[in-house]
Amino acid sequence: MGFIFGLMLTGLLSALPATAQEKILNFESRLEIMVDGSMEVTETILVRAQGQRIKRGIYRDFPTRYKDKLGHKYIVDFDVLAVLKNDEPEPYHLESQSNGERVYIGSKDVILQHGIYKYTLKYRTNRQLGFFEDHDELYWNVTGNGWEFAMDRVSAEVVLPGHVSSDQLSTEAYTGYQGDTARFYRARTHEGHAHFVTTQRLLPRQGLTIVVAWPKGIVREPSREEKIGYFFRDNLSLIVGLGGLGFVFLYYFLMWWAVGKDPEAGTIIPRYNPPKGLSPAAVRYIRRMGYDNRCFAVTVINLAVKRMLSITQTKSVYTLNKQDDDNEFLFKEENKLYSMLPAAIELKNKNHAKLRAAQRAVKKILALQSEKIHFIKNTKYMVFGVIGSFIVAIVMGITESIEATMAMVFIMMWMGFWSVMVFSVGVNAWRQWKLLFSGTDSLITVMSALMLTIVFIPVLGGEVAGLVILGVATSVGVAIILVLLALTNYLFYRWLKAPTHAGRKLLDEIEGFRMFLSVTEQERLEFLHPPNKTPELFEKYLPYALALDVEQLWAEQFSEVLAQAGQGGEAYQPVWYQGSFRSGNYGSMASSMASGFTSAIASASTAPGSSSGGSSSSGGGSSGGGGGGGGGGGW
Repeated sequence: MGFIFGLMLTGLLSALPATAQEKILNFESRLEIMVDGSMEVTETILVRAQGQRIKRGIYRDFPTRYKDKLGHKYIVDFDVLAVLKNDEPEPYHLESQSNGERVYIGSKDVILQHGIYKYTLKYRTNRQLGFFEDHDELYWNVTGNGWEFAMDRVSAEVVLPGHVSSDQLSTEAYTGYQGDTARFYRARTHEGHAHFVTTQRLLPRQGLTIVVAWPKGIVREPSREEKIGYFFRDNLSLIVGLGGLGFVFLYYFLMWWAVGKDPEAGTIIPRYNPPKGLSPAAVRYIRRMGYDNRCFAVTVINLAVKRMLSITQTKSVYTLNKQDDDNEFLFKEENKLYSMLPAAIELKNKNHAKLRAAQRAVKKILALQSEKIHFIKNTKYMVFGVIGSFIVAIVMGITESIEATMAMVFIMMWMGFWSVMVFSVGVNAWRQWKLLFSGTDSLITVMSALMLTIVFIPVLGGEVAGLVILGVATSVGVAIILVLLALTNYLFYRWLKAPTHAGRKLLDEIEGFRMFLSVTEQERLEFLHPPNKTPELFEKYLPYALALDVEQLWAEQFSEVLAQAGQGGEAYQPVWYQGSFRSGNYGSMASSMASGFTSAIASASTAPGSSSGGSSSSGGGSSGGGGGGGGGGGW
């Protein structure tokens, strides 16, 4: 009858002007539920095509990927059984979407004449039923809320297996936009059947959702083995990710065991002098087995201590001025830096090119002097681990979707670079607050702590945003695995570094010197023949204390000596530095100067713009809820 009615309408509507509205005249759905819980769905869609959006045919979207109430993935099957146009077989093709499949009905080489067409789509799906304690039910979005056409009439028929009397069936339905609870429909039931029909025209993006409930035992509930199988299929990406994470971790652990274990430390005894021939920057570089901005900062400060430079701090701006004094000994990186600096230079971003070049020169010299001599980075063993991590991410994505694959690769790159920024800014902010609460109340320290915190919040937000995007595209579990992959690579990048035997001996000497620099006054009295405390000794070893992160403890040992060295009632002030030492709290001032100066170097040597900061069991339903859904349009 529906087809005969459509043919009658064809003659009547063919006289309508070409501007007549494209729409769905009738949407009929027949859902046959099988004993095993699967369903065969036949959708008959009568459309008016006017060459506007319906040029070659229509398309139908069908979701196959859902998330349950706990956020776990839930994948259903979608197998096309037949596609017809006016009851004749019609070409079609499938296209994967982020959450399902799109069926394009028609041929790209055939343009439709204006008129009315009846399309039939028959498909099989499963895992669409709800099995509850006292009943089973179908909660089904008949049309989907994604159609770009209005619908004059929608009807649905649900057919159950076996004999089910009318009084054993309960029905409910909802119409309208996604989330609406309007009920413009009629429903009736008879032996094993439930019928629904809308009583009001549906606008674009509106749909019909139905609920049919019946006693338990009519349809077989999935067995335990089937549920386990579904779990593994639903969470294949998670399982692949866990296996891949374990493999990457095992690889790194074996490499660490083979080449990354540090030689045992020797006996540490206090040393009153730094290891012979090692500059403050070299001491830090060897101890960290790597370079950072403080390596450059202590190089500058040691030049100042040797009267080759003077440092002036005006508010938050530092200026370096070359001096004419000759020094009988400069370390290699100090001599190179001195030769590259102009007569005067402000640590401002406008001078980033000169400062960056000087940084690279200092880093290169330190690397040539220490790497493969005092320690080995073993970065070549990282290559396989990093590649393996990306392969794990890509395979997890492939088991999800193309969109998920792209998201995972993007997030891996995001996590690789952005996490370094989060860590760096976070550590610096933490150090400034720690310094502030330790007693330093200088304006520079307060402003530095506040500014770093202000920068850290959006930087951390960017990290969280990336993970949220990934969690939406995939799942929370997959996002956590990617975080763990990134963390594994970062940690083993640090752990694979190992000192050589010569380097281990040198590290013992460095630790002995660090012990001397960081002792309390009471501990100092226990040393044999410690050197006398003088302002000259304080300044001589201050760069080393800065390099070893014990500048506050070193300065505190000299509080009385430096206080007595002040002139005319003024606090002690090094001749090579004009700035935050204008206070008697020399321990905190030393930390403040070091932190502020290092931060200024980091900022000034960075190029502008190169970084960025329904059912009864569920408490009710609505239009768009349940299984099915999707939508459609013309192409």
